[in-house]
Amino acid sequence: MRRSLSDVWPPSQQQQQQSSTDGSNFSLPRSLIGCLNQCGRAHSDPFWHLPSLYFRQLQESCHLADLSNITTGVHAKLGGSGSAASFLQHFVHHRIPHIHLDIAGVMKFLTDENWARRGMSGRPTRPLIHFLDYMARTPRDIPTVNECCEEGADPAST
Repeated sequence: MRRSLSDVWPPSQQQQQQSSTDGSNFSLPRSLIGCLNQCGRAHSDPFWHLPSLYFRQLQESCHLADLSNITTGVHAKLGGSGSAASFLQHFVHHRIPHIHLDIAGVMKFLTDENWARRGMSGRPTRPLIHFLDYMARTPRDIPTVNECCEEGADPAST
């Protein structure tokens, strides 16, 4: 028997109030996103922050917890990174900081420059290692943007 989204993960009172005031159910900690972005800039391998545009559609039109996370075929507009992010946005507790990284498309470059060759490139390995290293060495849960991944800083030297 399939269960509805609200049966599996009922929204908290705080989430319901926030959802009714600003149209969203969850916002990622700005400092966590900023920290990841700063690590990307420090390694000339930037990230792009995609908004969760599909949460309202997921909340209103999906009565089941099943989603097709696909990007081709007749169901393509229902899948992809947007619906996956919305799914996580609903099912990950609002007190758990998380970031959804969609890195499948980074191997499709239109140039053959040394830093951006076609094929499996390893992007964004360097900024992710820098970010994770910093997070592992930091005693607090979420660093501020100013503390994280200073440009040109070597994570091994901190």
